[in-house]
Amino acid sequence: MALLGAGGLLFGVTAVIFVNRLVLHAGVHRTGAPAMWIMISPLAVTSLALQSVAGGDPMLGGSWTPAVGEVATFAAGALWGFALWWIAAATVVTRHAGRAALTRTAADWGFVFPSAAMVIATLTLARRWQSGLVEMIGLALGVLLAVVWVGVLTGTVVGLRRGPRHRPD
Repeated sequence: MALLGAGGLLFGVTAVIFVNRLVLHAGVHRTGAPAMWIMISPLAVTSLALQSVAGGDPMLGGSWTPAVGEVATFAAGALWGFALWWIAAATVVTRHAGRAALTRTAADWGFVFPSAAMVIATLTLARRWQSGLVEMIGLALGVLLAVVWVGVLTGTVVGLRRGPRHRPD
């Protein structure tokens, strides 16, 4: 239950911060790619929390009425769908930023961890819905996550070996 509130609160806070940066600061389309991906995490975590509610997780107080389970499953699916849309938007922003999206710094890990939460949410939802299509989407996202993880790890190691790009005065 705590994840449900934390995920919703986290999404609200990060959405306000990101929209503020997008509207008020020039150049975010180049430097904001990791922030776009970070927004996926609270959506995925909230979807996972709702799936726990729908499943009648014993840690949440046992079984719920069927109506609560159905509403929670529907809400989890809606958040998951919104997260898929957000992935599409983040992909467009990242593609538009080109090579500037990857900084070879710790910020690049913003591409990895939210994507991992989305893979877990997708596979959990696929099992709840017993949907082969959603499971295939989850597996495809998992493969893409592995590729991105290796790329970010490689970029981080290269960045660490080269040292800081800009030295402060």
